[in-house]
Amino acid sequence: MDKPAQFTNSGVARRETFRAFGDDRVLLEKLVARARHVEVQIVGDQHGGLLHLYERECSIQRHYQKLIEEAPAPWLAPALATQLHESALRLGRHMRYTRWGRWNSCSMRTPVRPTSSR
Repeated sequence: MDKPAQFTNSGVARRETFRAFGDDRVLLEKLVARARHVEVQIVGDQHGGLLHLYERECSIQRHYQKLIEEAPAPWLAPALATQLHESALRLGRHMRYTRWGRWNSCSMRTPVRPTSSR
């Protein structure tokens, strides 16, 4: 489906949603074809130290469960990887993050294989 007007079975969806959640609202999301799920791990301490542990590719999923995580993301251009790392660190600093966690991102750019390894 490319447009909300193509959604013709709203009655069935609304009934199913109401039975499951007690609310018949149906939300439609735009399909992002060829999207890539990338995570950047960050680690922060109580002294203001914050590190990123690079990125990993997490797009291979089944039933919303990651099957494979590959690090570093083999298709990611070095410049985009650097942007992701810096964004994760900016967010961590803003939050004064003091734990081990991950920053999730969805890349809609066409995958580009780097010409040299990082």
